[in-house]
Amino acid sequence: MSPSQSQTTPAPLPADVYSESIEQQFAIIRDFLLTPLGAALLANDPWVRRRVATPSELARHVAARVYRSKPFFVTAEIAQAIFSASRSLPEYTFTAESFPCPKAFVWLQEPICLYEGPRFSRRVLLHAFHWMLDKQLADEEGRLPVLFDGYLVDPDRPKGVPTFHVTVNLGWTLDEHYGAHAGEAIQQLSKPAGSPYHEDLSDILGPVFVRFVASCLSFMEQRITIPVSRPASRATRRRLERKHDAFQPAAEVQVIELRRRERRHHEHADEGDREPPEWHVQWAGRRPLETPLVSARQGAQAPLYRTLRERSAGQAAQAASKPAVRGQALTPKRCD
Repeated sequence: MSPSQSQTTPAPLPADVYSESIEQQFAIIRDFLLTPLGAALLANDPWVRRRVATPSELARHVAARVYRSKPFFVTAEIAQAIFSASRSLPEYTFTAESFPCPKAFVWLQEPICLYEGPRFSRRVLLHAFHWMLDKQLADEEGRLPVLFDGYLVDPDRPKGVPTFHVTVNLGWTLDEHYGAHAGEAIQQLSKPAGSPYHEDLSDILGPVFVRFVASCLSFMEQRITIPVSRPASRATRRRLERKHDAFQPAAEVQVIELRRRERRHHEHADEGDREPPEWHVQWAGRRPLETPLVSARQGAQAPLYRTLRERSAGQAAQAASKPAVRGQALTPKRCD
């Protein structure tokens, strides 16, 4: 295989890199449960202003939700790719199968910018998010809520403060317009907000945040990305255990990776010197005695991706299976 055709496999992330999700998980428990910092950071939270909870109660609530949640880690490249794709997500329905686990803390290697413009004094950066799915929280009508917390970068805590509190019910569908454009959502403000932690921030930028989360889940459902269990760094676990004996850090981290190419049974590892397949796209059209491929999710015709070798083999098999047409078969004639 020529150098231009060679494909390099990205090196696996070092354990110290993705184990940062466990460190940040512990940092939230420490700051919001064991120190007064959490209550001070949440003193201006919308739930506190609405008197739903006191700052101390909310801080304990945040720490309890993060505790024993399964840690996830998303690299900067994948997070940015998902956020870019989230703007064109057509629709998404939240179901129980959407979530790999009931409780998760998702750490982004680099924060993503939800909004940058004149309405806020600085960029609105998302560094982590958390979800919790608890069947005990179902209401009288049987609707099961999913609770999301979005952690935004704050000058007093750059690693993130739980600023977004968004709840959606299972079965709810996000359409193509919901949160698709942050600029349109910002126009709901009657006047510029001097701080990014405006009291209606969840209502204004919450849809953008939910759209990003839905795109993360959609990517995993379509197996574009998959969570891979990686052992946590031993040094990280020992360091956290020394800091707080009662905290038991997770032994594994779910690292979001691109799905590897799946080999068929007749493919072998020694085929590296062969020519790479040439891919083409053709639409499945309606033919006599044939049924077109239909996308189960969108109800539209789906493209077929085939190599030239597969297409030639398929055409040969189709020709061999066709019955001879009466009146066109050639038969030998005897010449007297």
